[in-house]
Amino acid sequence: AHIIYEDILLTSGCEGMFVRQGGIRGCRTFLLFPAFSQPTHRCVRHPPSRRSPAYSQERPSAHSQERELDTSMEDSEINYRPFNVVLIATQIIGAVCVAGIGYWGWHHGGYDWHSHKFNYHPLFMIIGLVFLYANGALLYRTFRTRQKKVLKLLHAFLLLAALVFAVVGLVAIFQVKKDTNLSHISSLHGWMGIATVILFASQWLCGFLSFLIPATPGKVRGFYLPIHQVYGVAIFLAAVATCLLGILEHAQTAVIPGTTESRLVNVLGLLLCHFAGLVVYLVAKSKYKRHPIPEERPLLGSS
Repeated sequence: AHIIYEDILLTSGCEGMFVRQGGIRGCRTFLLFPAFSQPTHRCVRHPPSRRSPAYSQERPSAHSQERELDTSMEDSEINYRPFNVVLIATQIIGAVCVAGIGYWGWHHGGYDWHSHKFNYHPLFMIIGLVFLYANGALLYRTFRTRQKKVLKLLHAFLLLAALVFAVVGLVAIFQVKKDTNLSHISSLHGWMGIATVILFASQWLCGFLSFLIPATPGKVRGFYLPIHQVYGVAIFLAAVATCLLGILEHAQTAVIPGTTESRLVNVLGLLLCHFAGLVVYLVAKSKYKRHPIPEERPLLGSS
């Protein structure tokens, strides 16, 4: 005779009676009565009922199962070769931009802070607001297999370094304006530059308070994350546009048209545009979004 109650199956017979508790991970058999003859161990598999506590405790939720399955399928099915090719091209173009603007400053007198401090302005702005900023934004996708806590710290450090470069670049141009008795922030380039740096500093501070302070509520982080992502891309594009305006403004007054220097300026402008386009593509492509690594998935399932 078989008596089924919840997830317990009672099997009785002349050999004895066995109680078996079923579950996903296996079953346990207990001898309740001594056998009248030599026992024959027989275990009939019976899945637990959906109403039983064992079912709800041992079996993960359907939502978490689907999420982990989708995540593992996405990680295994995505071809990251195009991402790596575009990433390498982006790094090469960014390095060429930094080298080109550095060569331009060296061509105009070098990098003596006392006599040619202006040359630090375009160099540090492109290093900070363009190259380092872009790599900070791509960090989560470049090192997608690293722990998120480590990536958060690296993200904050890279962007802080970018902000330091930008501040030093601003100090350089303000000193030049002061020494030459020129008006400060008189052009569109100056207005956009100040606005971009202020937004960047505010973005970094809000990100630090939201994502690096453990006491910040999860609701606040969830609310601010989309804003942080959108404004991050907007600030980067504003920085590239400001650099293009600055290059154009300086070229109109200090570069002779048709010369090798003028062609270098034009190439720098084109490379900055291509660099910005590739960075935005890598950041906006949802297929290359970082997925939680296996160590982080139990935390998601329990939350």
